[in-house]
Amino acid sequence: MLDCVLQFGLSHDDYHPKELSYDLLHNILEKPGQVSAADKAKYDILLTDALVTFMNHLHYGKLNPDFPLPKLTRVFRPGSMRMKLWRVPSIKMTL
Repeated sequence: MLDCVLQFGLSHDDYHPKELSYDLLHNILEKPGQVSAADKAKYDILLTDALVTFMNHLHYGKLNPDFPLPKLTRVFRPGSMRMKLWRVPSIKMTL
């Protein structure tokens, strides 16, 4: 699905293309014992972030001045799962 972002006028670079390789996905699915738990978790977090960001860009637009990120996050109550997902783009992965 993330390979189709160009069709929507979006850029691959916004969705962790270097970290979300097909080779790593193949290894996670076909050879799970050879991939560390940390690498699986990092892939899961980055894929979730990419999909949430992609959905956000499709729904609100990538550069929509009427819906900046702080305004969007106020919609959700603090501590909720959705609030945490909206903040994922600010996480720096250092695994």
